[in-house]
Amino acid sequence: MSVKVNRIELDKTKGLTIQVVNGLRQQTIFLDGDRIIITVKGPTGTSIIEQTPTTVTVSADNFIVNAKTITQNAVIEASINAGATPIPGKPDEPGRMTPGPARITLIPASVVTMAPEISLLGEANVNVTSPTITAEAEAVFNVASPGIVSLEGGNVNVTALTGVEIEAPNIALVGAIEFL
Repeated sequence: MSVKVNRIELDKTKGLTIQVVNGLRQQTIFLDGDRIIITVKGPTGTSIIEQTPTTVTVSADNFIVNAKTITQNAVIEASINAGATPIPGKPDEPGRMTPGPARITLIPASVVTMAPEISLLGEANVNVTSPTITAEAEAVFNVASPGIVSLEGGNVNVTALTGVEIEAPNIALVGAIEFL
């Protein structure tokens, strides 16, 4: 077991610093009356927790929560970003991150999902239910299945700007055919 260096620094203008140094590892708690910063440094990285009266920021290579239930509540907005870019902070301030290209945003009336590519995969089913569903593509819109593809509705309209092509070994039209 190595010898640890323990330090407590009381400064009337800077605040209180408590520090434990164990070889290449260093643990620091800093309180200045405006914020609390807990820093853990080691040979493989640094993690920082900063708390102010309005914000708690956790900066770490890995953030792990183990729980039976996790509940998060946001009054205005909740966001999850991936692919974020660090913005260098001041040496005494944890770095901040820009939002990444992949983002899920929850606001009281909607959920917004943005990413260069989005995949939905259900082991058994993927169900989408709503009074109105709109799907648009700026270039190509493909619907494919090795099985049956069904399109049902009280009235089904197919509209094309330049033409409609139907290609199959067999085509069956059932019902009264009306040419307009």
